[in-house]
Amino acid sequence: MASQAMDAATTSLETVLPFVVPSTVDTVYYNKPDTKSLLMHSLASSYTQPGFQAILCFYSKPIVPCHLGLPPLDNYEDKVFLQVASESQPFLLHTQVAHGQSMQINVTEYLILLQFIQKEWSRLESKLQYQLTTMRQGTDPIHITARLVFYNNGSSIFKTNLSSRLVFKAWIESGDPKGTIHAGLEKKMDGADAGTEWMPLPMESLVTLAKDAVGFKSLTKMLAYYKSHLKKSIRSVV
Repeated sequence: MASQAMDAATTSLETVLPFVVPSTVDTVYYNKPDTKSLLMHSLASSYTQPGFQAILCFYSKPIVPCHLGLPPLDNYEDKVFLQVASESQPFLLHTQVAHGQSMQINVTEYLILLQFIQKEWSRLESKLQYQLTTMRQGTDPIHITARLVFYNNGSSIFKTNLSSRLVFKAWIESGDPKGTIHAGLEKKMDGADAGTEWMPLPMESLVTLAKDAVGFKSLTKMLAYYKSHLKKSIRSVV
């Protein structure tokens, strides 16, 4: 009797509801920032590796949380504030970060950096480690040019331009007992005699962030969305 009553209630409910309740498999839940929002792409430090943080600004006058400590600017549009935190250390206010532990680039440069790490880092890492082994063995030549070589101790260095002002550099030294691959960004400052700015990159943290395909896709979508929004705003003013 109870089963018959339940079947009847179910039939009655199906009659009342003019739709099918969706399966949770087909349900998507997500959050979407406004164009005036800041985005933070980061991985905190641990006992064994440094942390890396990137704060992305798409809008010229975003709402800036005070706990981030971004420098006061008249225009934040298309700016990315990078910061490196030492092992076991928290991220600092950007106005308090030591020289050489932070850098300001633009959104496109940051996305190019992530894309380069996604596609090229594994191959570059293997090549640098191979060169280190060759240098330490001392039996095979290390090429400087096609006709100029050396044996034994030295360094293997890689450089690539991410933009007209930003260079990614990675290197390994045979004299380093740990055989650590070092990497960093070098940025040309504005002005003919302004020099360059350098920031080390914690590659383990950066590789983790770069290989987060969903996060990278979200950032590229946000950039495209903002550019579209900006064009509409310009057209409405004109």
